[in-house]
Amino acid sequence: MKLTIPTSEIAIFSRIIEADDRPLSPGVARMILKWKLRDEDHARMHELVEKAASGKLSRAEREQADNYERVGYLVSTLKSKARGSLGRKARGS
Repeated sequence: MKLTIPTSEIAIFSRIIEADDRPLSPGVARMILKWKLRDEDHARMHELVEKAASGKLSRAEREQADNYERVGYLVSTLKSKARGSLGRKARGS
């Protein structure tokens, strides 16, 4: 039986992040936890969500929505690692 795993850029990169169990430095972890979308990106995401809910996304807009989703997943993965790194430091002190 052939094993199938997701091979998108984000899936591969996420597996790299998750496989590296070394904690991030506190400075890097805190920097990552401060990352957030700019207001214009947040507004665009909201527009895309509304259009998707009404079934009116164009192909280009679907691609934009997919891009936001992939980046969101990657940032979420990095923030999870950052929180874990800071938690390990606190527990290890």
